[in-house]
Amino acid sequence: MSCDEASNFDDESEVLSDVHIFTANEPFAACSSSACTEKEHSMATPLQHVGLQVWRGALLLADYVMAKPDMFAGRVAIELGAGTGLVSIVLAMVAKMVFCTDTGEEVLRLCQRNIVRNSQLVPQENRVAVKELNWQEEVASKAAESAEVGPFFWSREEIAQLYRADVILAADVVYDDDLTDAFFKTAYDLMSCLPSKTVLISVEKRLNFTLSNLEVGSPAYQHFQTCLEELSHYATDTVSFSVDQVPTDFPQIFSYDRVKFLELWKVTSHHRAEGACK
Repeated sequence: MSCDEASNFDDESEVLSDVHIFTANEPFAACSSSACTEKEHSMATPLQHVGLQVWRGALLLADYVMAKPDMFAGRVAIELGAGTGLVSIVLAMVAKMVFCTDTGEEVLRLCQRNIVRNSQLVPQENRVAVKELNWQEEVASKAAESAEVGPFFWSREEIAQLYRADVILAADVVYDDDLTDAFFKTAYDLMSCLPSKTVLISVEKRLNFTLSNLEVGSPAYQHFQTCLEELSHYATDTVSFSVDQVPTDFPQIFSYDRVKFLELWKVTSHHRAEGACK
């Protein structure tokens, strides 16, 4: 998939979080009827550090997991672009194995701290692992060589387990066309291997004024829609994909504004024959 539109943001621009109910750079408590998650995040960062913030899309996705626990119970799950790790923590309450992935040591250490401080919410039989996964690199290349050791490196066994995951989640990862392309490439790579997988993507359609068209629009969202459309029509001898919008009328447990531009999309892989697994 190609990227024809340049990003409308400068990497040094200050980007404000959608969630304006907590104190900057301090822990916040996001509560449900059964549990509270205490998390550390930032309220404003440069574009390249937006993973240090909590966005509405993560809260929507966490609500969905809480509303549909049977969909994730006992599963192997992946969160792509985990940021603060909120969705991974909620997932780990029901899924047997969660790979909480992102890139950059600062973001990964933030995920790890938040998981540790919420470890009481995760049943002992479940596990969550923070791992580095850069969408602009081949997933299989992340398997650690004998000389590479560290908390965020992958073992070969973990890479094999990654490809056998059942469900993939991603929250608010649509803001730069190059990264959107890389995200879909990574998702396709993972979904091309059995078992059939479900990808859940929360996205907010953000409107902004573009100098190129001299009008208000949402080019990042439009590019995301183009990627979904291309994937829905793509098929090989072994796999095809379906795309559906998920209604967002499920119960709201976390505290945030569920605005009309906040959407949830589901991509499902359908395997007709056994694909080549990593």
